[in-house]
Amino acid sequence: MMLRRYSEHIVSTRDGPFPEIKYRETTPEVKRLELAAHSVSDPNIILTAPASKSSPPTPNMDSPVTTFTTLPINIALLTPIAYLIWDILFPRVGLAPGAPIPSSYEESYLWRPKTHMPAIVWAKYSPQTLEPFDGKRNPRILLAINRIVYDVSAGKSFYGPEGPYGNFAGRDASRGMAKQSFDLDMLTPVDARIDPLKDITKSEIDNMNGWSSHFENKYVVCGELVENDEL
Repeated sequence: MMLRRYSEHIVSTRDGPFPEIKYRETTPEVKRLELAAHSVSDPNIILTAPASKSSPPTPNMDSPVTTFTTLPINIALLTPIAYLIWDILFPRVGLAPGAPIPSSYEESYLWRPKTHMPAIVWAKYSPQTLEPFDGKRNPRILLAINRIVYDVSAGKSFYGPEGPYGNFAGRDASRGMAKQSFDLDMLTPVDARIDPLKDITKSEIDNMNGWSSHFENKYVVCGELVENDEL
């Protein structure tokens, strides 16, 4: 509250110890000043309301950015965190110039494969062109179910030459999968037409489709089986 002398003579208009109070401003603040004036003994002192000034904006302490930057420990941790993120996004091989790059995870966390993984190209196969992919004549192992060709090389212990399902390697395994049989008589000769599967039951078709779903989820779909005369 500001106290300021008023140059005009103040005249009391009523009996009693209190003079008439003159105010320069007629604002809502007047009521408060009028009550405060009764405690002023000097009749030449005029009470005026202070000029209103806009308060500076108060920072929002609830802001995540404000909270983070105002804590010293957060600022101290910011540099190592930024360094770790940079090192993950842009890893460096900590080797001397000319040193070989590690090729296995046992050697270094920053290892790199020696060569790019071989790409598997989608292709059409006939019974005759599929046969060589039996794990003996070719290291790749392929088999077909319902005219879809799968690369099962990753399951060599099952479908390779010594595996329990090795009869299906390089062949159309549709009938064997449908009948849950791995006998050789489930296989159609490679120089014949593709097995039409007309004599199998609905439950056997369901068996075959179940195997197809299993192979699609576990192995690589790499081609389509077509008739010999279509290639």
